[in-house]
Amino acid sequence: MIRAPAAREGSRVGGRPAPTTMAAALDPSPDPDLPPRLGWVDPRVAEEHPALRLVHRELPVRWSRRSPRSIRQRLGELSGRVHGGTAIELRRQDVPAAWRVFFRHVGLDPDERLTPIEAAVRERLTRGGFPSRGLPADALAIALLETGVALWALDADAVDGPLGIRPGEPGETLGPERDAAGLLVVADDRRPLAELCGDPLPEAAVAKGTTRAIVFGLVIAGVPSMHVHEAFWTAADLLYEGEPASA
Repeated sequence: MIRAPAAREGSRVGGRPAPTTMAAALDPSPDPDLPPRLGWVDPRVAEEHPALRLVHRELPVRWSRRSPRSIRQRLGELSGRVHGGTAIELRRQDVPAAWRVFFRHVGLDPDERLTPIEAAVRERLTRGGFPSRGLPADALAIALLETGVALWALDADAVDGPLGIRPGEPGETLGPERDAAGLLVVADDRRPLAELCGDPLPEAAVAKGTTRAIVFGLVIAGVPSMHVHEAFWTAADLLYEGEPASA
């Protein structure tokens, strides 16, 4: 993490075991301070990864290629806090270390496929700064950098039913040449929408014309719930801040 998140009073995620049925409704409330909702977890996944949860919020989003100046400045300030030793320091911090452990538990080698926070820091070191990619990408990036918790966004209109985690089934794909069978996926009632810890499929991603996004993240062992809440609050605040950018 580039800075420690500030805890808010009453921070918690869910407070109950993850449901194993598709019973978690989307929360369309515009209040950015409401906590995220629990998604469902397939029993096969829950048995192997009992601490794993998926959490989500539906938020208004104004897709744009250019973020407001205040958001671009915030990315610049975060860039200034990263130096050559940051990547080494990250692995000594509890939240980034927990993500490395989680990657190994779900069959990903964190030295080959970097965790989200390590990938962001590496990009900063190779490019000389955190690039601005517009909204909602910049809001999710800032939330990641400030809390260590990765968030992803789906076009709410592309999601059919509650969101959850399950194994990919034979015949399902994640793109034109990637078989989903044997992988853990984020899915709705109808189809996989993303590989777990991967970017959403293009047909489900936020794009021009999107007005509502389902922002989702993971609760994993070793990451305090306040970090997850702070990531959602940070992203929500920035998305509400997303008025048309000025030059």
